[in-house]
Order: sequence, then C-alpha cells, then structure tokens
Amino acid sequence: MEFNSLIFITIFFPILVISYFFIKDNLKNLWLLIFGFIFYAWGSLRGLCIIIILALINYTLGLLIFHRKNSKWLLVLGVVINVLSLGYFKYTNFFIENINAVFDSNISALNILVPLGISFFVFKAISYLVDVYKCKVKPEKNIVDFLLFMTFFSQILSGPIVRYVDMQEELKNRSVDGDDIRYGLMRFVIGLAKKVFIANNLGILADSIWGISTHEMTVAVAWIGSLAYTLQIYFDFSGYSDMAIGLARVFGFHFKENFDYPYISRSITEFWRRWHISLSSWFRDYIYIPLGGSRTGNVYFNIFVVFLVTGIWHGSAWNFVIWGLWNGFFNIIEKFLGSKGYKVGTGNIVQKVISYIYTMFVVNMGWVFFRAPGLKHACSYILSMFGLNDLSAVGYTAGWYLTKFNIVLLIVAIIFSVPILKNFYKKYVKETAGSIAVENIILVILMGICIVGVVSSSYNSFIYFQF
Repeated sequence: MEFNSLIFITIFFPILVISYFFIKDNLKNLWLLIFGFIFYAWGSLRGLCIIIILALINYTLGLLIFHRKNSKWLLVLGVVINVLSLGYFKYTNFFIENINAVFDSNISALNILVPLGISFFVFKAISYLVDVYKCKVKPEKNIVDFLLFMTFFSQILSGPIVRYVDMQEELKNRSVDGDDIRYGLMRFVIGLAKKVFIANNLGILADSIWGISTHEMTVAVAWIGSLAYTLQIYFDFSGYSDMAIGLARVFGFHFKENFDYPYISRSITEFWRRWHISLSSWFRDYIYIPLGGSRTGNVYFNIFVVFLVTGIWHGSAWNFVIWGLWNGFFNIIEKFLGSKGYKVGTGNIVQKVISYIYTMFVVNMGWVFFRAPGLKHACSYILSMFGLNDLSAVGYTAGWYLTKFNIVLLIVAIIFSVPILKNFYKKYVKETAGSIAVENIILVILMGICIVGVVSSSYNSFIYFQF
C-alpha cells in the first residue's frame, strides 16, 4: 500500500483518522501500531514478520545495554546484527554477482525477500542503540511504544529517518488540535500533488528518454532526460516526505523537515545540508563525527568513508557506489578549498552564479549514475550528453520530447523547486479567517483533483521504495 494509492486515500487513512479520535488515550499507540502492521502487511506479510523480529531484537538489546552499564560489546553486537541483516537482505545477490564476474563462477542468485524500508529501519535501530549507549536517551520499556517508533507507518517505507530522541516525548504524551489536523492534511495534499502531477509526469518523460539506446540520443535529448530525472527525483522524494510529515502531524507527531530546497544550493556541501536532511544528519552524527569529523584524523578520509557508505546504502549496484563517491569527491575538494581560505558559493554575484552552475552540473551528473540501470549505461549516457557517443542511428530529436505539455511541466517543476512562491506567500499573504477559508477550499479542490489523477495514472511507485 502506498500513500498515493486509492485504497490508502479513500479507505485506510479515513478509517484510521476517524477511529483514532474515538480511542482512549492509553490505547492510541496500540491502535496506530495495529493499523501500521496492516499497512505494511498489505505489501509484504513476510516482510512485516522480519521487521517485527528485528525490532524485538533491538528492543531487547536496548534494555540490556542500559542495564549492563552501557556495555560496548552489546552495542557492537547490536550494530553487527543490524548491518548484517541489511547486508543479507539487500546485498547478498550483489556479492554473488561480483564473485561470479571476478572468478568466472556460476553461483546462482538467492531468492531473498527484501523487507520494504529495511535500509531506513536499520538506520533507526542503530541510532537508537547508540543513543542508549551514550545515555542520550533511556531505553523504551513499553514494547508497544517501541514497536510504534520502529514501524510507524508514516515513515517506515522511505523515511524521513526519525530518531527515538525526537519521538520519545510524543510517544508518551501528545495532543492534537484543529491546527495540527489542518496542517497535516495540507502537507499531505501538497506532497500528493507533487507526486501525482509533477513527479509522475516527469517520470514518463524521463523514462521515454532513458529507455532508448544511448547510441540514438542527440546531445539535447540526453540533457532533457537528465534534467527530467533531476527534477523527478526531487519532487518524488520530497513529495513522499511532505506526505509522511503531514500524516504524522495528524496524529500529534512533529517530524523534522527532510528537504530545504536543495536545488538553490551553491556548493555540493550545501546541497547535502538541504537534500534528505535526516539521512545527511544521520551520517554526520553516527559515522563522520565518530571517525573524527573535522577535528581529528584525516578529514578527507572521513568524508570519503561517509559518501562511500552513502552510495552503498542507496543500492546494491556499482553505479550507486560511484554516485556516492562522485558527491564525496566534490565535498572533499570544497573542504580543501575552504582550508585554503576560499569558500565555494561565496563572493560577488558573478562568483555565486558560477558556483550555482557548478553545483547543479555536479548534481545533475550524479543523478545520471543514480538513475542508470548499470555503470556501463551511465558512462554511455554521459558520453551522449557531450556528443562523444557514436550515433548508430538518430532517434527522436529534442522537439519530439519538448511538447507544449512537457515544456510547461519543466517550467512548473523548476519554479516549484525553488522558494519563490513560498517567499511570496510569506511576505504578502496574511493569515486571516478569510485566507484560511480560501486555503481550505483550495485544499479540498486540490485533493479531489489528486484523486482523479491517482485513478487515471498508472505511474505511481515512489523512487525511494527500492531503498
């Protein structure tokens, strides 16, 4: 079941919301947990069983770490169990594939069920155990509350990565008023609109280009395909995050933002402070700083490790590893330049413009590795972007793809990927009873249009569901 599915929008969510407010306060978490299990089991009952078992293991380890005076060995055991579980489910066949390639063997791939959202689940579990060990939080004794934290349906599949320290108080005591419900529904509808109207249509454009041979692409077509995907993945993932944050608010949980207009960045370092913020901060706090951060050890090596793990975490293929290292390389370059007194993205207007162009170029190139079905295809696609591929036969030209609809789509996507409208709204629209009423009417109309879009669309899955 996905947030943008008709069954979720018209059946699951309305039933949950209505019933939730009739349940006694001491049973609300259990009620959310039951519905969360139903939500997850809809996609994979076996996956749910695996997730519950792993959650119970982490629950037990958290209690043991605390009562055994913060045993380092128990923490190591917990981290190893979580990492190995992620490695088994997600990377076993990747290792088999590479062993076959290196040793010319013929080991058969295993039929492994990958639990939905396992990457996000494991990172939540590790952060919980580390924070318990460091006495940042006390272990959760209530098994229902712990399971709700680990498997809350709003963000179990694709994040944001919510830490226990940020959720513990509201697990015990939270309230919901009309403003929370209104804000939550507004964020949900905005996220749904991003997905249905922008991301899905950009996906159709991107897939139509990525589906043809790179030896049939003109330079212009290749760039249109890369731009379409660059915008698609932003609206797809930020749309999911909006929906997750909105759904959580309806039930009284306040999740932190996961995106902050990353496509206005003037450096790759800034980009990673704005893109998938919960993941970037997780890597900073649980890998970069423990390695020594910027203070001890080799800072460039620390950055290298972080982005190597970032690439590996995203997918079991070499193109993801290269994508991570590509971003890490430019982070290292910017760190080096900063140590020499030059901070990328600062200076006069010309320098800022050049920094912005450089940043978007690097980001766009990186998404080519991310989108490609393999490393070889990614390299071939990049050659096409610079006219370095041998054209066996020219396919459709740029004019074929730049229809009036697609031109408007790209313009709209670019406008909404920067905070122009947000800043205008903040500056000129005053919150009054009348403006709120108008917003509510627009919200209802937009929701209705989104439902029509969901019914008529066959392009629905979120990109990050595979991670």
